[in-house]
Amino acid sequence: MLVLAGLLSSVIVVRLLGAEGRGVFFYWTTLAGFAVQFGNFGLASSNTYYLARERTLLGPLAANAFWCSIAVGVVSLSVLQTCFSPHDVPSRWTLAGCASVLVVGSLYYLLGVNLLVAVKRYNEFNIFELINRSVALAGVAGATVLWRSPEAALAGAATASLLICGPLFLRLQSLSRGLMRPDPALFRRGLNIAARAYITTLLGFAVLRFNAIYLQWTSGPAVLGEWSIAAQILDTMGIIPTAVALVLFPAILTSDRPYEHMSKNLTRVALVMLVICAGAILAGHPLISIVFGAEHEAAYKIMLYGLPSSFAVGLLAVVSQFLASIGFPWTLIAIWSAGLLLEIIISLVLVPKLTGVGAMIALSAAHTTIFFSAWLLAHRLRGTAINDNSSQVGARHAI
Repeated sequence: MLVLAGLLSSVIVVRLLGAEGRGVFFYWTTLAGFAVQFGNFGLASSNTYYLARERTLLGPLAANAFWCSIAVGVVSLSVLQTCFSPHDVPSRWTLAGCASVLVVGSLYYLLGVNLLVAVKRYNEFNIFELINRSVALAGVAGATVLWRSPEAALAGAATASLLICGPLFLRLQSLSRGLMRPDPALFRRGLNIAARAYITTLLGFAVLRFNAIYLQWTSGPAVLGEWSIAAQILDTMGIIPTAVALVLFPAILTSDRPYEHMSKNLTRVALVMLVICAGAILAGHPLISIVFGAEHEAAYKIMLYGLPSSFAVGLLAVVSQFLASIGFPWTLIAIWSAGLLLEIIISLVLVPKLTGVGAMIALSAAHTTIFFSAWLLAHRLRGTAINDNSSQVGARHAI
């Protein structure tokens, strides 16, 4: 259902707005995604750590998530309008404003549903995921059909992101028995614990979406629109490994054999991703032609060059949970930094010549390099994982 909702949203935007309108919409949602990554301060990871050990902290953590989301959204409005809005676009204030609202809703939703995962309410998490995607689909589709502009599509996405926050807020309030008071001291402790997780996830998103901004600046929204169709399909392919990784982290934290637990799931995810990638190769071309339109067949070629990226990201999501459980080694940050640098260098060389294909080659090269490096790092640290995990728990409680 998540796959279907994501594809339908993309199809509606592409069909009604064309590649250029899709490119504008994708550019601003990417900027909102960057703001969410910058503004979450690693709280998704630190909140999971705290709640896995002390259930009574749900209320303060939920309150901190609420006020953090509002503050980040206010700051985002100024930054997006000042630094990333083309001054020759009359609707730049509308676009920046809608993107900022999308930041508030998306950030609160991210932090809120992670609290549900941390207390192992997986069924409720699944329900919220389905509702969130359905509401987002309805918001984007309805606004696009009525007003036929990227500004309307972005406004629909922003409105939908706020709508889902209401029931999520009420559910967290119920689970915490109304004790949702912000705790600045707990927030600061979370920043200390989550610093390396924050840097790692920020670098991960930068690798994933760097070329969206670079293509907008160098090739324009039409090229970005074609690239975004391929990127949307690749992102959709990663839903299963992402779901596995999300529930795997609390399990690894409490396992006495975390590396073996990770390896078993890594093999399963690898097999699933091989089947998914094979299906994309066989069915991708007719699917894109029928669903998005024959004029967007170029997205299939771009997607093919991105399949190594999708496969590597799926496996990396699992390996990263083990590395997170032992405290995000600084080496992992160096690996992601090197991967981002590699992507930038390859993009600078290939994008001017190959545009979207060059951007996807750079993405695949970066993700493949990062995965193999992270896998080797996890293998090297497997013998000390249990002791490291125990010692870090004690150290973190001391903090």
